Amino acid sequence: LRVLRSFLCRMLPAPGAAPCAYLDPRSGAQYPLEPPRWCAQTAEGPVPLMLTPLQGLTRHQIDRSERSIWRYAAAFPLACAHPISLGEGCTPLLARRVASGTLVHFKCEWFNPTCSFKDRGTSVMLSLLRQQGVREVLEDSSGNGGGGGRAAGAA
Repeated sequence: LRVLRSFLCRMLPAPGAAPCAYLDPRSGAQYPLEPPRWCAQTAEGPVPLMLTPLQGLTRHQIDRSERSIWRYAAAFPLACAHPISLGEGCTPLLARRVASGTLVHFKCEWFNPTCSFKDRGTSVMLSLLRQQGVREVLEDSSGNGGGGGRAAGAA
């Protein structure tokens, strides 16, 4: 995560996006993106940082010609020229009534390339890292995140 934030924040904001900044979620303090950092040094010790919230997305900003998470690229804080995508996202939402008669909605994540919702985040993370010149990534998961990382990394 530290490496991701470092590389993400060297990138330019997506067109129309508010400028990104690091945000200390505890105090509300903001820090410029340069120099890259993963934490704020406080009296209590290091505090992990987030990126500032963005405005969101309108229906008209959704790229309906794209059948992956990248159809929502207008909502991402940073632009990516050449995303890595295996078609993650756009999984169906099915409505079914259970025995009690209650209507339940099921999100069918097994339609993702490695059958995991983590494929979405992996696509965005690896795409932005590659854009910054990163050619090697160490994934510390042997589970769904690791599977998604291996699949997208091979693409």
